[in-house]
Amino acid sequence: MALQGTLKDFGLADIFQLIAIQRKTGVLILRRDGDEVRVCFLKGLVVSADSSARKLEDRMGVLLLKTGKISRGQLEEALRIQAATLRKLGHILLAERMITDSDLRDVLQVQTTQLIYRLFRWRDGTYEFTQDESIDYDHEHFSPIGAETLLMEGARMIDEWPIIERQIPSFQMVFRRTAAGSSLLSSAAKGAAGTSEGGVAVEPALAAEEVTVLRLLDGKTTVEDLIDRSLLGEFEACHILHDLVGRGMVEEAGTTLAAPAPGAARPARRSLPRAIGAWLIPILSLAAVATIPWNPIAPGGTGLGLAEGELARSQSRSRLARIDLALRAHYLERQSLPDRLEGLVAAGLLASEDLVDPWGRGYDYRLLADRYELAGAGPGGDLDPDLLVVSRFHPAQRAVLSGAASAEP
Repeated sequence: MALQGTLKDFGLADIFQLIAIQRKTGVLILRRDGDEVRVCFLKGLVVSADSSARKLEDRMGVLLLKTGKISRGQLEEALRIQAATLRKLGHILLAERMITDSDLRDVLQVQTTQLIYRLFRWRDGTYEFTQDESIDYDHEHFSPIGAETLLMEGARMIDEWPIIERQIPSFQMVFRRTAAGSSLLSSAAKGAAGTSEGGVAVEPALAAEEVTVLRLLDGKTTVEDLIDRSLLGEFEACHILHDLVGRGMVEEAGTTLAAPAPGAARPARRSLPRAIGAWLIPILSLAAVATIPWNPIAPGGTGLGLAEGELARSQSRSRLARIDLALRAHYLERQSLPDRLEGLVAAGLLASEDLVDPWGRGYDYRLLADRYELAGAGPGGDLDPDLLVVSRFHPAQRAVLSGAASAEP
């Protein structure tokens, strides 16, 4: 029996952890709004990913073209050969010596990870995991990726996207270097060349990735082109751009088209707390480990599904983590916490159904002077120690929350 359900009930991070910790081999299929994404696992490691809406083969040619690895004529010739032979585009480009092995490895790694990171922004959709004996993938040009690596980076991305999005609401925006940015870029070039000023060696003031981004910001390149041409990936390129804007190195130069905000063209992003990576992964890991004794997907098990009661408890843990995330986001954005969980719905951080456990009951929430507590009940209605979240405030948070409470009428 396949592991299947909806992402509202069982989050993507939980699914990845479950497959990884059991070292399963198979294909995870996720569907939403007409798009179908297939993620292939080999012994719990991600070895490939593709999307029906943005086929990897199609994006590969565009990406190699934008980064200057191939010319338009070379791409057209490779596509002609592909149409006649049905061979993979990457292998054709290699055979015709249009790109190197390193070029293909880079583009495959970037495209696969970026596709998976976008999945972490999906708030709904369906999933289905089917176990296979083996998975065929490009062993020579793709290095398997551990779920923990993807979860940590995905958590960081989800955390910081809302902040970045305020500065970069559209990927059709264009930025240019300021005088300070041009000067710093010039200094970085001198430092790289080993030159000196007044006999003092010039220390690099920019990281290599920042230099790459600054060089591309010529007042004509869109954010979308910056992402493709830098090969840094969607999140990292935008993160660096946001930072450079904040440091006065870069300024907005306009928008090429009246394009919709990224949230309309891509899955919507929701505001989440800054410290997500430090505590979300341990929570997910503990949840995955805790289910092993009852889990038919565990080594020695006979199926791919979870026992019904334990699956519901795992779903409840996932919802508690989601509420915890929203409370932290509420504090970051408003420097306060709601008296009742319904305040998270009013703030647009959660939907009403997020506040109800798999058995249709609401979660207990207590806001105290030094902490807040979230608690859920098990199948029988009794409070379950495994469904308890306690978040303690450090002194600065207590001072802020105390001030916010005294300021209320």
